[in-house]
Amino acid sequence: MKRIALVLVLLPLPLGAQERATLSCAAEGAPAFEVTLWNPSEFGMPLHCVNAPDLAEQFACAPDGGWGLTDPASPGEALRVAVASPDAASHEGAKLFARVTPSEFVASASAGRELPLALEIAGETFWRMRVSLESGEGVVETPEGETPVRCEAS
Repeated sequence: MKRIALVLVLLPLPLGAQERATLSCAAEGAPAFEVTLWNPSEFGMPLHCVNAPDLAEQFACAPDGGWGLTDPASPGEALRVAVASPDAASHEGAKLFARVTPSEFVASASAGRELPLALEIAGETFWRMRVSLESGEGVVETPEGETPVRCEAS
């Protein structure tokens, strides 16, 4: 009985208990951009959104652990969100994956069928971001290489 009580104490808070937060991010020699976490949405679940110049032509928001799918007929516009891998993999247009853990934010943008493995920059993946929520230090990766970024809560 004590073991069960201990396990319940260690469970994380439900995703809906997270509060909206905005990170202002900058990289040397590149335009500043924002990341909004736990943003209320019309899709019935909070979304993580990346407002970065590299992602201007796609719907750059996604539910935690899921994908935001861009409408191929209307660049930058949302078609829908997906939380199941097969739904995202079958989408031929641009898609953004996003996830928040207690220590970091990760996002990956790709296009075409299938999903990138381990958020690598390969094949149809054209943008990836990883930032520590503790230090604010992170990196944006593109096929051209890595760019260190610094994000601060705003």
